[in-house]
Amino acid sequence: MKINPRFMVIEGLSGSGKSTLARRIVARLEAERAPAFYNAEPTKENPMPFGKVIRQIIEGRKLDQSEVYACIGAIWCLYEQLAKSSANWRTQMRPLLIYKLFDNIESKLSQMADLGDKKNLLNELELQTLFLIDRRYDLEYAIEPKTARGNILVQDRYELTTFAYGGSRGLFIEDMWNLQVLITGEHYRVPILTVVFKVDPATAAARLQSSGKTLDRFEMTAESLQKIDAEYDSAIEFLRRKHQAIAVEDRATWHGITTIDANRPEDEVFDELWRLVSSIFLR
Repeated sequence: MKINPRFMVIEGLSGSGKSTLARRIVARLEAERAPAFYNAEPTKENPMPFGKVIRQIIEGRKLDQSEVYACIGAIWCLYEQLAKSSANWRTQMRPLLIYKLFDNIESKLSQMADLGDKKNLLNELELQTLFLIDRRYDLEYAIEPKTARGNILVQDRYELTTFAYGGSRGLFIEDMWNLQVLITGEHYRVPILTVVFKVDPATAAARLQSSGKTLDRFEMTAESLQKIDAEYDSAIEFLRRKHQAIAVEDRATWHGITTIDANRPEDEVFDELWRLVSSIFLR
């Protein structure tokens, strides 16, 4: 596990303004002649269509059969890779546990795709596992290659989203962290900076309602956003400890996880964010 010095993450509730301001940061960096890319999870440009399938599930849309079966093939390719690369794979009963998890995902995705049923059949662990597999390929095919070429990558959503959203539906952060470590393997990277936009859930809900965007299963009510917001606080503290330990072991500079009040007007939030980003990447 290593710190990636060209990789930063912006997190927060839907409706916090993170996506808009992540794109503005990329544009400003490029204006300052610092090559930068915007990237988001669930992915849109991943060679494997996990991000597209995830979007179809959480937005209650019919699944695309060809995309579902491409994902299923990739899931079992990943299983073989994990079996070969994990040194303690056999000693912790992981083959049976992960096989059962992947098999359940395959069965339910196939059923949803074949029946054309818009109803989600996946439980929360299975859904979050899809997010983690999407992240594995995102790290391998987008984050690592782009930053290795010297680009700054501004990521819209990463692991805090998994912990906060999954935690709001009954999953334990430690369990999700361990599953992420297993699935992402050697590709996992700690961002040099993580910024969390903190916004009142009622404000976030009102912004989403007025935006006209399709709301997903996590965004439907202020109450659901309230639960997610509560999970962010514990997830932040958990991840700070993990990232700090990795930074010490890696002997690398790490700028931590910080929060920004996103209840304010967009330009005020951007100015604070830009001061932070420019102090790190444009020194």
